Amino acid sequence: MDEPPEETRAQPVEVTCPGCFHTRTWEAAAACPICKYRPQTDRSGALLPVGTQLKRYVIGEKLGQGGFGITYRGFDLKLHMKVAIKEYYPSDFVGRSTDRQTVVLNAREHEELFGYGLKTFLKEARTLAQIKHPRVVRVLNYFEMNGTAYLAMDYLEGEDLTAYLKRQPDGRLPWRRALALLLPVLDGLRKVHEAGFMHRDIKPGNLYWTDEGLVLLDFGSARQVASPHSHSLLIYSAGYAPYEQYLQGHLNRQGPWTDVYGAAATLYFMLTARRLPSALERKQNDLLRQPDLLKPVQHWVPDVPPALDAVLLRALAVELEQRQPSIVEFKQQLEAVLATAEKPVAAKKPVAEPPPRPRVSPQPSAKPTPEPPPRPRVSPQPSAKLNRWALAITVIVAAAGLA
Repeated sequence: MDEPPEETRAQPVEVTCPGCFHTRTWEAAAACPICKYRPQTDRSGALLPVGTQLKRYVIGEKLGQGGFGITYRGFDLKLHMKVAIKEYYPSDFVGRSTDRQTVVLNAREHEELFGYGLKTFLKEARTLAQIKHPRVVRVLNYFEMNGTAYLAMDYLEGEDLTAYLKRQPDGRLPWRRALALLLPVLDGLRKVHEAGFMHRDIKPGNLYWTDEGLVLLDFGSARQVASPHSHSLLIYSAGYAPYEQYLQGHLNRQGPWTDVYGAAATLYFMLTARRLPSALERKQNDLLRQPDLLKPVQHWVPDVPPALDAVLLRALAVELEQRQPSIVEFKQQLEAVLATAEKPVAAKKPVAEPPPRPRVSPQPSAKPTPEPPPRPRVSPQPSAKLNRWALAITVIVAAAGLA
């Protein structure tokens, strides 16, 4: 079969992909190798069309979607850089108008709840825009449009922690490596708490792995909204949400300890490649006086220090009063485990043995020293008094002889 003339074949051309804004050489009819965007394909009616302009931003392909929002790739026409655009879109009670841009309510009874969530979304945006921390995604801009609200955030090159862990041996990380990645995130979370906000949905899917480390994404203050005249709408991630997030009308029971649980559950998954049993199931077991469904990390990974297991088990307590009350205390306890493990183990000093006796070489026998000759015995000399008596006796004897 003859090949078609060269001028009629699909020609590779250098284009900017409308879906991800990368400049690539590809065939015009092919899907983008990065974002998989293909022109003239069916697209969900819930999504903004590729190429939609929102003020200074152009919308590209979807990055992610959850119960309360959709995040798109975007391009800043003013600064000529890629961004991420998050749209407030609580899919349970809104839809898209016929213009494929405006957000409309499914029913009037959702109006109050939608409005409350929208205010919370914007309040969070204003706060996060002021937080500068390398481990927290940066909010660049926020605005209202199309009956809803949007955030413009830093676009990060990388992948979420779930995908990153799948590429690791056994789907998990050594405990030192896991702590090294998570501790800086906890410091960023500290700044968020100091600003009066919580994340409420810490999990591997909301942590993004980059060459510089993990970055915390997708804050969820608007996930759990309530107003005085309506019921609460609860959105949570099973296995990462603590028990208090399951309770209707009890938002006041949530606090920094809520994020402590989520962060600890994420660390547990990083170490074991296993998601926790839901806090609701654990609570039910507790009420029935049955054993806790949560197994210690050492059950799965024996080489984890017992001190790390103890810190995690406290942070994962079902009852909030039993957890570390702040992310600062949780972080300090993890750092203490790491510092203790890094200390060199002092070796026991061996008992000193007495030094060996010096080996003395035998000395050649010395010649016996000759004894000095005996000194001559000297008779004792009579005293002068005896000599006089002897002389007197001699004189008397001599005189007697003469007589």
